[in-house]
Amino acid sequence: MTLGRVAQLTERARANLGTLLLARDDRGRAEAEAALDKTDQELKPARAAYETTITPGEEHQLAAAFSQAWDAYGAIGTTVRDLRHKGDQADATTLFTGTAHERMNGFRTALQADIDFNGHTVKATGAIGEAVYDSSRGWIAGALTLATLIAAVAGLGIIRGVARPITATTGAMRRLAEHDMTQRSSASAARMTSARWPAPCRSSRTTS
Repeated sequence: MTLGRVAQLTERARANLGTLLLARDDRGRAEAEAALDKTDQELKPARAAYETTITPGEEHQLAAAFSQAWDAYGAIGTTVRDLRHKGDQADATTLFTGTAHERMNGFRTALQADIDFNGHTVKATGAIGEAVYDSSRGWIAGALTLATLIAAVAGLGIIRGVARPITATTGAMRRLAEHDMTQRSSASAARMTSARWPAPCRSSRTTS
């Protein structure tokens, strides 16, 4: 989370400033100064990255509030560093534990308000997404059921459409076969009758 990174780096900057005040030699002070500079370099892009995600309205106001609070603390932090460079340890410590501490608390409060806002927004978005998912799942299930019914009805229609011509053709062939057998039996009976009982011959003679 971008705001989480901002919170981490600002707390590190505060700790680095305290380390600078506690340093007992030049090497310790140099290391503390380098740590402060590094943290400041990392903080700038982190803040810039968050600024690209800020939404208009309430979040914009919250972001502006914590940004102003940090700039106010940063100004005091710079003064603390300057006093420490001059060797004014007492005044630097007083400023660090007094005004700088109060401004840091003000920044923390402003930042936490923005973090809370984003947390609520994420939860609300998640709830909306879950509702959309449930609704979509219901629609998909209904669509699949309807598609299954349509496929079943269409399949039955296809089966009937294929079966009816086949049934009709089978019946026609059966009737045709029965008709052929009847014709063949009648013809056979006629031939057998004519063979057994030949037709009588008429005499051409005449009685005189």
